[in-house]
Amino acid sequence: MGHKHHQWLKDASQDIQKDYDQLFRTAAESGRTQEVGHGNERVWQRFLQNWLPPQYEVDTRKYIIGPRDSEATPFETDLVIFNPGYPKMLRGMNEVMSGGVAAAFSTKLTVRPDGLDEAARHSAALQKIVSPERGHARLELWKPYVFGFLAASHPWKGDGSTPAENVAEHLHNNDLEHSHHPSESLDLVCVADLGTWTKTTYYLEHHGNPGDGETDKAWWNPEMTAFGETIATSHTHIKSNDDVTPLALFLSALYGFMSWRNPDMSDIANDFRRSNIEPAGSGFSRFWPAHNVLSDNALLAMRGTLYEDANRLDSKIQGHFI
Repeated sequence: MGHKHHQWLKDASQDIQKDYDQLFRTAAESGRTQEVGHGNERVWQRFLQNWLPPQYEVDTRKYIIGPRDSEATPFETDLVIFNPGYPKMLRGMNEVMSGGVAAAFSTKLTVRPDGLDEAARHSAALQKIVSPERGHARLELWKPYVFGFLAASHPWKGDGSTPAENVAEHLHNNDLEHSHHPSESLDLVCVADLGTWTKTTYYLEHHGNPGDGETDKAWWNPEMTAFGETIATSHTHIKSNDDVTPLALFLSALYGFMSWRNPDMSDIANDFRRSNIEPAGSGFSRFWPAHNVLSDNALLAMRGTLYEDANRLDSKIQGHFI
């Protein structure tokens, strides 16, 4: 038996599916795509508002701007979750300051390649307008807020279709094209009737020749820095099951990401994580020379963490999740 909240989220999944079916029929019969898109935004707004703490207000169709003037052309972001400290006076504006955002999402009724590509472009563009924070690997490798993609369903339903593999491949290829730093990558993707993908970031330190032993063979990639330090990123597909739905995994991941900057969410984030007992996922890995994506101070701090863990690690490759 799964945890009680899994049943609640199964009910939420069914509600989203009902809304999807209705919106899909409306789109097919009327062709009013903008109206359908706004309806889909409201579905996800309602879900997030119901499942986030009450102090995290969710609004639609905002333009996220940086703390300084930028030549970049602002674009509409479908969903924005406000930080609790963002002034009420500013929440009604069309523009929202990046410091007032706890999370933001691009939404589509049905996940398609062009929607995933747009989300990847927006993810990279939004990271470029924030003020960079230095000195800690987590600050440098992640956005100051979560940015992700949400869809109710997918179009790959014929015999022999591979929808999860399609999403994974598009996420990887889009990341190669649009993200020039790990912080620019999409953080979180959920297709309610298919799966959840989360960005994972891992630090690796390699001390041997490629191919020296089974461990090295498992980790080695030609893009890795030989005899050096590497940051590995991937969009990991966390597999759901009969008890744990994609929505449950999405919510658990969202709470986990948001709790890093919002300690008030840590307790429930831990409860979600423990009750889900998330099975291992899989995804295409991308490798970055650490000295290209981290400042000297962040690298020094990372090495210190590795040194503290060294007695517990006997592999030639040492590392940990960031």
